[in-house]
Amino acid sequence: MSDHHIRSGLLRGRHVYFSLPTEADMSTMEAWYLDIEFMRYLQMGLPSLVSVRELREWMLKVEDSHGLPRYQNPPYTIRTLSDDRLVGVCAFKEMFWHMNACKLWIGIGDPDDRGRGFGTDSLRLMLRYAFLEMNMNRVGLEVSGFNERARQSYERIGFVHEGTLREFMYRDGKRWDMHMMAILRTEWEARYGEDPYSNE
Repeated sequence: MSDHHIRSGLLRGRHVYFSLPTEADMSTMEAWYLDIEFMRYLQMGLPSLVSVRELREWMLKVEDSHGLPRYQNPPYTIRTLSDDRLVGVCAFKEMFWHMNACKLWIGIGDPDDRGRGFGTDSLRLMLRYAFLEMNMNRVGLEVSGFNERARQSYERIGFVHEGTLREFMYRDGKRWDMHMMAILRTEWEARYGEDPYSNE
């Protein structure tokens, strides 16, 4: 990422900034995607490992599944502003451009980096980008019932619980609900204006 983009603030938060995945990132990310604990939070279905080949093809490919340039909706790596360390990955998904709606997902790789504000900072950046640059009206996500810490983080940012898929997931021999959450642009604007940190 260029210094201009970091200074501009478009993809820069209080603690992290976004950049595109590079070949140099692959060894760190491979370790995450070969960690079954990381994958069980990232995947809704049966938690499974991702091969190195699959990860590289997904992260570094230049076109999406529709043949469109990947820059229109790439996965982003999450890096710390303090020491430029790779700590996570995030992306938009289920893009319904004609309805100005999408969903997002985020993963913080190392357990020691979770709960330190990197994920919350990243979510604020993603919402600012979605509403002010992508012209989205609605941004949604799913969160599992066993990931209560994430759900509380989403609520603090302004996501609203819209429904529950009861006993949708199976983890550790138990049935867990899947919660559907979303935030509308009007809700985001009422809460933050154009500054995602205005209510801090």
